[in-house]
Amino acid sequence: MDEPLGALDKNLRFEMQVEIKEIQRRLGTTVLYVTHDQEEAMSVSDRIAIMNHGRIDQVGGPGEVYERPAIPFVGRFLGEANLIEGTVMAQAGEVMRLRLPSGEELRAPRSNGCGTGRGMLFIRPERVEIAPGAAAFGDPGANALTGKVRRCSFLGNILRYARDLDGAAPITVDLQNAAGVSPLPPGRRLCCAGRSRTV
Repeated sequence: MDEPLGALDKNLRFEMQVEIKEIQRRLGTTVLYVTHDQEEAMSVSDRIAIMNHGRIDQVGGPGEVYERPAIPFVGRFLGEANLIEGTVMAQAGEVMRLRLPSGEELRAPRSNGCGTGRGMLFIRPERVEIAPGAAAFGDPGANALTGKVRRCSFLGNILRYARDLDGAAPITVDLQNAAGVSPLPPGRRLCCAGRSRTV
């Protein structure tokens, strides 16, 4: 199926994704489904192949490819991604340390045969938490960086923040638009922390 839902509006696309998935399961047949819509790919697929310039970069289940991208291209392509560059320091068990140009260090589970040298720390925007200060996270060893809000975008169910970090590239933070939550104003200084991986 080559982008079969490309001409439909978002709500109808979702209904048809569910319908196609149910028909496929009922018939028990394999369907090769081509799409440029990342959410659609994750919704209808049991396995996803990410292609780049005619070459397959990674194959796996939707959760695996989304949470553990093999290379930076896959992380950026399949949803929003924060990639923080630095120098990978010595390994301590299954944990790697990434030193930022500012001298601060972040920790992440070792992945993809990562060794010392240049590397990136990968974290999805919805995995980042924000608080007034690092002490609020309850873990003195938490990956925490301070910075300020650049802008806030209202996307319905989420509030998407662009954050300028001290000593690192800007990152994106997604917070649930819960009852009683007010958007943070530009310029507000906060600390952010989250669970991440090296790629």
